[in-house]
Amino acid sequence: MNTSSKKDSLTFNVLIIGDSGVGKTALLVRFCDDEYNPANISTVGIDCKSKSVKLEGKEVKIQLWDTAGQERYGKLSYTYYKKATGIILAYDVNDRKSFSNAKGWMEQIKTYANADVIKFLVGTKIDLSDRVVSINEGRKLAGANGMIFAETSAKEKYGVAETFEELVKEIQKNFIAKKEATEIEKNQSRQEGDNVEDLAMQGSGRIRLTTFKGKKEQKGCCN
Repeated sequence: MNTSSKKDSLTFNVLIIGDSGVGKTALLVRFCDDEYNPANISTVGIDCKSKSVKLEGKEVKIQLWDTAGQERYGKLSYTYYKKATGIILAYDVNDRKSFSNAKGWMEQIKTYANADVIKFLVGTKIDLSDRVVSINEGRKLAGANGMIFAETSAKEKYGVAETFEELVKEIQKNFIAKKEATEIEKNQSRQEGDNVEDLAMQGSGRIRLTTFKGKKEQKGCCN
């Protein structure tokens, strides 16, 4: 996760993966540019777009990486897993093979991504009439793998903005939780350091001041 030069501004990195032709680029373009092109050319390697959104009064920049999906480009995306704070795994609800292959993509996430990365399983192209993967199948697969589930239509603008907005909210919640945990660890380390210093002072024979309730301040020293 990166921070931008603007105060209180954050950058979240989101990786979009899945088989070639499932509509990853269409999702990306609909969210970033609010456009839809049925003749989108398959991505070669890695494509990148960014968009800034307001979240609870703060500006959040989302850096989105669109992967090719073809096996011969798979290794290109591996280096991006570790940098990702969120991952969208897309499949086409009208293509059973893309849904079956989602399990293979999930294995890549487990192997290469950070354990606390936010993961979404997203069914695409629900505007088409030849669905072969039910919504219940998608939900079941997502739940079994600790992922949040959504269905979308880039053509009809259905669920796209909502999916990305929920993703960003989950990433921010994760970021805040990690930040708070870090602060707790720092405070604990600081307290442990103070305790060590106190013990060192006692062992050195230095005069220490101890205050007792109901008595005047007394001076004492170690033997």
